[in-house]
Amino acid sequence: MSDRKSTPRRRKQPVKRGPRQALAHVPRTVAPDSLIIRTAWTVGSISSGTSGTISSSIGASIVNSSEYSTFTSLFREVRLRAFSLDWTFVKPYDPTGTSRPIHLGSDLSMNTTTNTPPTAETFVINLSNSRIYASQSWPVQHYNMTVMQNLEYTNLDADCPTLPFPSAGSPGVVQIFGASLATSDVIISRILVRATYQLRGRV
Repeated sequence: MSDRKSTPRRRKQPVKRGPRQALAHVPRTVAPDSLIIRTAWTVGSISSGTSGTISSSIGASIVNSSEYSTFTSLFREVRLRAFSLDWTFVKPYDPTGTSRPIHLGSDLSMNTTTNTPPTAETFVINLSNSRIYASQSWPVQHYNMTVMQNLEYTNLDADCPTLPFPSAGSPGVVQIFGASLATSDVIISRILVRATYQLRGRV
């Protein structure tokens, strides 16, 4: 019986690896040709004029966004996901003035194209998500417009058609009304609008 020389096996050195990288998960609810974008723009100050009344309708069309031309070059369709207003009153603690109610409500039967400003508080107080604010309130006021869930898409350049279709596109307006206010005075400062849209259909 002959002796056999055996060579000891070398142990494999463990491979040094860096920290495991977690890949970002893309939710199935967001299609690969879809984009959710939040944008904002300003609305001019609302004045009570010579009548002491303010009356305004603020719509949610994507046309109002400063990035609108960019959106149209990338996508074909749009639907609204959220819409809100932020504003401050000019004279929150004016001792010479009297605080008056300002009514806000969401009217889904109108849109940016077809809106009609309210002529009395009765046209606002019974609307969806009706709210009341004092004209000398402080600090910044915030209002969320009612937005229907699971809206259908419309063409991006026609999200507010002449014939309102409240289950698609960017329907709805925020109706604002206040009376017995100071005449020839700007009651509300510049309004900041925030809107969230979902775009789809790459161009």
